[in-house]
Amino acid sequence: MRNVSQSQFNLPPILKPRLDGSGQGRRSVELPPVQQAQPLPEPNHPLQPSEAVQPPPAKSTVGKVGKRQSKSKPKPKFNLKFNLKTDLLNPAAAQLKRLPQPKLTVPAVKLPAIPLPPMPAFLKTQPKPWEWSIVWLWALGAFGGLGIVAFAWMASLPPLPECRSIARTSPGNLRLYCAQEKARSGQLPDLLAAMALINGWSEQEPLYDEVQRSISDWSTLVLIAARDQMAQNDLKGAIDTANQIPASSAVYPEAQETIAHWEQQWQKGEQIYAAAQAAMQAKNWTEASDWIATLNELQQDYWRVTQADRLAQQIQAEKQGWQALNKARKVAQSRSISDLAGAIGLVKDIVPQTYAWQAAQADLEQWGRSLLDLAMRQWQQGDLNGAIVAVQQVPLNVPLPSEVQDLVKFSHAEKQVAQVNEDSSWQQIWSLIEGISAMSQISTSSPLYPQAQARQQTWEKQFQDGVQLQWATLGAQLGQQSTLNWAIEQTKPIVGRSSMTNEGQNLIAQWQKQIQIIEDQPILNAAETVAARNTIPDLQQAIAHLRQIPSDRATWSETQRLTSQWQQQIQLLEDQPIWNEAQTLAKREQYTEAIALVGKIGSSRALYPQVQQAIETWKMAIRSAEMAADRIILNRAKAFAAKGDLTGAIATAAEIQPGRDLYLEAQGTIGQWLKQRDGDAFSSDADEADDLF
Repeated sequence: MRNVSQSQFNLPPILKPRLDGSGQGRRSVELPPVQQAQPLPEPNHPLQPSEAVQPPPAKSTVGKVGKRQSKSKPKPKFNLKFNLKTDLLNPAAAQLKRLPQPKLTVPAVKLPAIPLPPMPAFLKTQPKPWEWSIVWLWALGAFGGLGIVAFAWMASLPPLPECRSIARTSPGNLRLYCAQEKARSGQLPDLLAAMALINGWSEQEPLYDEVQRSISDWSTLVLIAARDQMAQNDLKGAIDTANQIPASSAVYPEAQETIAHWEQQWQKGEQIYAAAQAAMQAKNWTEASDWIATLNELQQDYWRVTQADRLAQQIQAEKQGWQALNKARKVAQSRSISDLAGAIGLVKDIVPQTYAWQAAQADLEQWGRSLLDLAMRQWQQGDLNGAIVAVQQVPLNVPLPSEVQDLVKFSHAEKQVAQVNEDSSWQQIWSLIEGISAMSQISTSSPLYPQAQARQQTWEKQFQDGVQLQWATLGAQLGQQSTLNWAIEQTKPIVGRSSMTNEGQNLIAQWQKQIQIIEDQPILNAAETVAARNTIPDLQQAIAHLRQIPSDRATWSETQRLTSQWQQQIQLLEDQPIWNEAQTLAKREQYTEAIALVGKIGSSRALYPQVQQAIETWKMAIRSAEMAADRIILNRAKAFAAKGDLTGAIATAAEIQPGRDLYLEAQGTIGQWLKQRDGDAFSSDADEADDLF
C-alpha cells in the first residue's frame, strides 16, 4: 500500500485524517488496494494535484445521509456531550468499508510525512455525563442558597427597642412604641406607666395626634378601673386612680366630675348611716327603718345595697337582743343560783356588735358578783360541789377577789378534766396536764389547798395511765402477735384502778381478737389452698380443716362464710351433670324430658333458683309449641267449615284437648258450627254449654 499526501487528493468528508497510534504528530490516510485500470504517467513525471484521479462517486448510504443532512436546516443548538470514538471514528470506518473499489492504479510514490499540530487537551479526555449533572446541581444549589439568604435578610424585622431602659429623654417614637406595648396588657399599673411615659408631649413634636389619641383611650380604661374599685367600696383607691388621669386627656373633665359625685354620695351616705345608728341606739325602730329607705335612694351600690342590708340586719339583731335582755332581767330578779345562771345564759345569745350587748355588760357584772357571793356562802357551808357549779356560771369579765380566784381555778380545772374519764387520747392527756398545772397554782393558804392536792394526785395517776395506754396502743398498731401481747400486758394494770378501765377493757378485747386471727390464719390459708382445686373431695377436706376452729374464736364468722360457700360449690359440682344433660335435651326441644330431669334437684340445692327459671322458660316453649299445633288444627277445621263440611270441622276442632290455650276458642267455634248444622233444636243445649264454660 502506498502513502498519499493529503494535499495531493481532494478526499470526501468521510475520508478525513485519522489519528495514528500515538494520537499525536502526523496524520495519514491508508487507501485500499486498487486494480490498474489505465496507464499512469511516467514515473519521472510528477503527479500534479489538479490531475489527480478522482474516484467515481459511489451510491452508498453515505451519500444518502449527506443528502438528508444537506436538506436539514442547521440547528444553532450545541450539544456538549461529544465522544470522539463513537460519534466520529466508528461511523467513518463503517462508511469506508461500504465504498466501492476504485478502478485506477497509483504509482508508488513516497511522499514526505506532513507534521500536524498537537491535539487540544479537551479532546483527549472528555467529561463523563454524570460529572456535568454534579456541576449543574452545584450551581443550582449555590444560586438557590444565595436567593434564600437574600429573601431572609429582606424579610427579617429590624431589632426592637429595649423598653426596659426607656426614659422620658429617649426619642419620641421609641417612647410612644414602648408606651403602646406596655398598655397592651390592659392592666391598671401598665396603663398608668404608659401615660406617664408620654405625658407632656408638646404640640410642636411629631406624633402629637397619635399620642393624644392613645392617652384618651388609656384614660377611658383607667376610669373604668376606678369605677370597679368604687363598686368594691374602695373610695380612696378609686379617687387615687381617677386622679392619675392627665389634665391633657379628653377624659379628664369626666374623671373630675365622677370624683366629685363619688365624694358627695359618700358624704351623704355617712350622714344617713349615722342617723340610722342613733335611731337604733334610741330603740326607735321606725325611724331607723325610714333612714334605710332613704339610703336606698343613693346611686352607689355600697350605700344602696351593702350598707342598707347591714342596717336591716342590725335592726333585727337589736330587737332580738333587747328582748333577750329584758327577759333575762326578769329572770334574775329572784337572785337564786339557777335563775342567775339562766339570765346569764340568755344574755350570752345576744349578738356582741349590738347596742343591747353593750347595755347587758353592766347586768352581767352585777349577776356575776351575786353568783360569787352565793358560791362563797356555799363553800363556807361545806358545799364544795355547789360552790363549783355556781362559780362555773360566772362570766369571765367579772373581777374576782383572791379567795374567789382559787375557787374559780379549781372549778375550771374540774370542768376541764371531767372530759378524760372515758377517753385517753393525747388531747385529753393534755387537758389533764392543764388541770394539774391549775391545781398546783392554788396557794397553800387557800382553804381549797387540801382538795386541790387530792385532785392533783388523782389526775397525775390518770395522766400516767393515759400515757401508758397510748404507748400500748402505738405498739399494738404494728400488728404483730408479740406487740399485741405486750400491749395487753401493759394495759392490764390500768383496768380496775383508773377511770380508763372501760377503754382498757375494750382495747384488750380488740387485741385478743387480732391475736386469734393471726393464730387461725394458717388454718384458713391451708383450707383455701385445698379448696382452690375445686373438686368435691378437696372441698370436703377444706371444710374439715375449718372445723378445727372453735366457735368462740374471732375467725368463726369467716369460717362459717367459707363453709357455706364451699358447700354450695359441692352442690354445684354434684348437680352440674344433671343440669348439663337437661340443657342438652332442651336444645333438642325435648322440654318435657328436661323438666322431668331437673326435678331431681331439690329446693335446698345451689342450682335450684337457676333450675326454676329454666323450667319456666321451657314451659313457655312447650305452651308455644302446643299453641302452634292447635292453631294448625283450628285453621284446618275452619277450612272444612268454609267448604260446608261442618261435621268434619267439628270433629277436627274437637281434637284440641282441655287445658290447652286454644281449647276455649275451639269450643266456642264448635258451638257456632253446631247451631249452623242442627238449627234451633240444639240452641238450648248450646246455651247450657256456654253457661258451663
